[in-house]
Amino acid sequence: MRIPKLHLPASSLHFAGIAAAVMAWSLLALGCTRSVYVNPDEPDVLRGTGIDSQDVRTVAQEMSRSLVGARVLADAPERPVVALLPVKNETRDRIDTNLLTLQMRDLLIQHAGDRIIFVARDRLGDVYAEREAKLAGEVSGTVDRMISGADFFLTGTLKSIHTTDGRTSADYVYYSFELIDAVSTEVVWAMGYDVKKVGRRGVLYR
Repeated sequence: MRIPKLHLPASSLHFAGIAAAVMAWSLLALGCTRSVYVNPDEPDVLRGTGIDSQDVRTVAQEMSRSLVGARVLADAPERPVVALLPVKNETRDRIDTNLLTLQMRDLLIQHAGDRIIFVARDRLGDVYAEREAKLAGEVSGTVDRMISGADFFLTGTLKSIHTTDGRTSADYVYYSFELIDAVSTEVVWAMGYDVKKVGRRGVLYR
């Protein structure tokens, strides 16, 4: 049995082609996201009550400004060696706390000049591998210096209180940073920064 061929009018074929093109462009548009650059010091447009980029940058700037003028560092007879320790995040927000310590370190290096030495303890594995390769003669160079010991540890803790009645939410976040003597464990510098945000039906109050 022969199946008869279906002949569509030219106008129908033209319309079908246009519809297919429109659908293809619609799928492409749905798969693309437009983005623009914004000032990281401004509040996030998503307007949540949690930790955002403005909070991170403000905290890092305030802490480094205080720490660079701390007498324990300024009055040190030799350039103090500081190692970064992980920051404890005890808030409900998932945040990479390394953003805080790295920004603080970069700002301190920028503004303290050669008055403070930072050691990269998170790279010890690479350092040990390089030293072993030099000792084995696999690469050039000598191992004529010891790995620097830390005089102080820079670390901190993030804590928060979250409350909500179903329609309104409030988050109070406290950022605490401290400089710890690596020998005596004394806290030789500490500073806190807090922020509270309240959100209700798309409105955010700081």
